[in-house]
Amino acid sequence: MPKGRVKINATSPKHPDWPRDPEKAVAAIVGDHNATYVPRSLHFSHDRKWAWAVIDTVEPEEGSQATRFFDLAQELDAVEITLLIGSERWLELGGVGEQS
Repeated sequence: MPKGRVKINATSPKHPDWPRDPEKAVAAIVGDHNATYVPRSLHFSHDRKWAWAVIDTVEPEEGSQATRFFDLAQELDAVEITLLIGSERWLELGGVGEQS
C-alpha cells in the first residue's frame, strides 16, 4: 500500500470523537475513504493549529479510470504529489493567509 501524509487544520474535522480522541476520529474518517490511518502517526504543531497523519492508501484496480498516483509518482521519479482543492474551498479556508 502506498503511504500518504495528510496535513489538516486541527480545528476542522467534523467527527464526534474530535478533539476528545483525535486518533480515533482520523482513523474513522480515513477509513471512510478507502485508506488506513497509521497508528501513532498523528502529530500537532506547537500551536495546535495544524495536524499531520500518515495513511496507507489503496491503488485502484487495473483498468480503473481513477488516477494511479503512486504509479505516476514512481514513473516520474517524483518526490511528492500534492492534490489541490478547488479555488473556492481554498479561499474559504483562508486562501493566501499565513499557514505554517
